[in-house]
Amino acid sequence: MRICVIIKDAIMNICITSRGPTLKSAFERHFARAPYFILYSSRTGKSEAIRNGFVLSDARIGQNTVRLLKMNEVEAVITGEIGDNARDLLKGA
Repeated sequence: MRICVIIKDAIMNICITSRGPTLKSAFERHFARAPYFILYSSRTGKSEAIRNGFVLSDARIGQNTVRLLKMNEVEAVITGEIGDNARDLLKGA
């Protein structure tokens, strides 16, 4: 399995794509189709899960998912497969 990691500057808020809402949940390798995102703050050591409300969408899934992560101030993403548009949006964030 290939894992794609996108990091900008200092790592503070990290997003891990997940199949469930806990740290023990299985890793989800598809970025925009991940049912959950586990957000981890290296500053505080705390984590939280957010549900991906765009997982069943038909259009602009990657764009909307990137927007959701930006709203949560994510600075690094750990995932498997990621579309070109979503990857470019994350790199430009």
